[in-house]
Amino acid sequence: MKVQTWRLFDRVLAGVIIAMFLSFGVFGYFQQRRTDQLARQGAQAHDAICVFRADLERRVETTKRYLDTHPGGFAGVSASTIKKSLTDQERTIRSLASIKCGPTAAGPAVSVGSPRVEAFAYADVLNCSDFKTSFPTPPGDPNHLDGDHDGVACEANSR
Repeated sequence: MKVQTWRLFDRVLAGVIIAMFLSFGVFGYFQQRRTDQLARQGAQAHDAICVFRADLERRVETTKRYLDTHPGGFAGVSASTIKKSLTDQERTIRSLASIKCGPTAAGPAVSVGSPRVEAFAYADVLNCSDFKTSFPTPPGDPNHLDGDHDGVACEANSR
């Protein structure tokens, strides 16, 4: 009777140990999947920030060139308003400087047309509702105010 009890105990103990190993394996598998998912999401966020920063740097340079040729600003927006916007954008760029972005950060894998970064890549500062009239399109149309690309921004405001 004692031998049978020990054999039963050994079998139960072996079953418990096997169940524990299986539990740890299943737990580890799902934990690894979650870690992988978080890593992918982190990489996507990093890519989006890099695209945003590159786009913002391009917009700042375009706006500076525009102010060089149009020191008074443009219809409805004074040069001082544009300069304040530039200061804010440059502050944002400095804040993002600690994020390491490689030279291909805005390449095909995270292009502007990519759905995962579309919202970041076109964070427009100005909209036609900010103006009372139409006006000549600034170089590069950084805020996409000239929908038909004819050189006149916010045409509907003049109708």
